Amino acid sequence: YMDSDSGMHGPYTEENIPRILQSRDTAAKSVRGRGVHLLVRLDTMFFEGTISSVENGMREQLFNTLLQQNEEEIRSIVTKLDYIMNIPCEFGLPLAGQAKRLTVAETPLLKECAESTYEWALFISRLRTQVSKMDEAALVEEYDGEPWHTYRKKYRDNLQRELLKGYTRQVSFQVQYKTTM
Repeated sequence: YMDSDSGMHGPYTEENIPRILQSRDTAAKSVRGRGVHLLVRLDTMFFEGTISSVENGMREQLFNTLLQQNEEEIRSIVTKLDYIMNIPCEFGLPLAGQAKRLTVAETPLLKECAESTYEWALFISRLRTQVSKMDEAALVEEYDGEPWHTYRKKYRDNLQRELLKGYTRQVSFQVQYKTTM
């Protein structure tokens, strides 16, 4: 419902905001909260193609473990993939974050879409230069140009073929959760 006087929706009224923020912060510090944060990073890397096949397997395992709410296993996976949380984030520019993650990834799935290791090395070398300069215009041009555009298209096509083989993407809205207020 919407409060006709304040325009606030449901429990998100002004007096409840501090409790809501406290609940959010408490949840983020929990084992499951850290697991969910890691899963978000892994999902981002998956859709960018910056994730490795091993990390992708761990991503799927983490998703299922979160569904089962197995905190011991969640803690184990978070510990194993702790380095993921240290991989550069967005820098305020999502494209710069993606480019930086590509330059530090050893075996990203996107690399499988390159025609050769030489072509990939040239591409990564250009990206490193643009990332180090934080040249947003050059990054946008690189993203829209070749070979990055073709790599992304091939990567999406490969994912689509996997979907047609019976692969079902797991989505977060399947996760059941309960809030405490």
